[in-house]
Amino acid sequence: MQMERNPIPSPLDDLYWQDEILQVMYWLLGEGFADKVTVSDLRRFLEADPGVLAQNLEHLHVIDLLERAGPAYVLTEVGKEEAKRRFVDEFRPFLGRNGHGECSEDCWCNDPDHAGEACPSTVHESQLRPESGIGAGL
Repeated sequence: MQMERNPIPSPLDDLYWQDEILQVMYWLLGEGFADKVTVSDLRRFLEADPGVLAQNLEHLHVIDLLERAGPAYVLTEVGKEEAKRRFVDEFRPFLGRNGHGECSEDCWCNDPDHAGEACPSTVHESQLRPESGIGAGL
């Protein structure tokens, strides 16, 4: 006899999805793909019920890791730091010495000959696509 899965999510399920959401949002921001996401955007990366994602996005908003931007959500400053920590914890074995979107001390941008030039390792707000959502403007 096969047992049915419990349809009521556990607190551990919620922690899992919050962790996944923050990591995806941090990656999207770091790559310059999107600075805000909707449930629909997240479903392109996370195989989850839309209600589960919506509930966890709202919880992350309530605890001030995200803020609303119309129908989308944006990482707060605290949210960026928390998302960065979770991303680095998860992907540390695959990253170089620095975190995602960070340059190192020996990066060419620290050379006095390149003073004032934007570092290619760091995403600047001007590099983000102005449209909301994943792949907008492609």
